[in-house]
Amino acid sequence: TPEEEVIEEGKEFLQPFRYFADSTTHRHTGDSNFFFHIPRSGGGTIKEIAGRCLGKTLVSEVGVGEGHDQDVALQKVEVDGVEYVNVDTTSIDGLHRAANLGLAASDLSDLISSSYFGEVGMLFDLEHKGRAFTIMREPIERAVSMYYHVTV
Repeated sequence: TPEEEVIEEGKEFLQPFRYFADSTTHRHTGDSNFFFHIPRSGGGTIKEIAGRCLGKTLVSEVGVGEGHDQDVALQKVEVDGVEYVNVDTTSIDGLHRAANLGLAASDLSDLISSSYFGEVGMLFDLEHKGRAFTIMREPIERAVSMYYHVTV
């Protein structure tokens, strides 16, 4: 049960990670899929497949367009045929807003995406844990891609 999960003394630095589920444990109803987006590693493709091909509701920066960053409640918004939740999980301020609005407990999203692994823990709690996954790219290829992305 959630009450039994306690961080040992001296290991308080692990506190943000207690809200992530162990991938070897059974999935609970309240768990949320969390995609740790490492830039220039194929994350855009993952989100494109999830949103367009699989019809999943995504959480990234897209849902706050057209003034939805001022909405006082969570809701789904459609952008170019894909559903998003009206929060931005690609910035620290956006993560705070998403946490304050209760994103994980809302059950509105199918996939939360962010490049802030430690900070995204604020979205989850012991009843609504994040189930993290990522995609990685060979480091030299990623560095070259990032160089050309920034310089061109």
